[in-house]
Amino acid sequence: MGELVLYDSDSTDEWITADLDAGYDVMFDKLKEQFESEEEAKAQICRVIELSVLQTIQQTSDQPTLHPAIADLIASLQETEEIDLDSLTQTSVHQVYQGLE
Repeated sequence: MGELVLYDSDSTDEWITADLDAGYDVMFDKLKEQFESEEEAKAQICRVIELSVLQTIQQTSDQPTLHPAIADLIASLQETEEIDLDSLTQTSVHQVYQGLE
């Protein structure tokens, strides 16, 4: 059984790891060969995890507001200026409006 580090913060001692059972160790080793690097294999796995988490949130949330975890993420991305919430919201209004036409 192996451990896969999914997140390692440079600025804090925060880590997110997952344990891989023996069969998944073998699959991960094959992915590393397929992608020709461990980093690329981990990047692909992390993208799937991120999408799965977002889908789970969307499927379980029936509130007319953002899920608290997404709100925290947006606040963090605004702080680092990686997103512009006003622009994102306006684009979203436009997309929903177009979907009604």
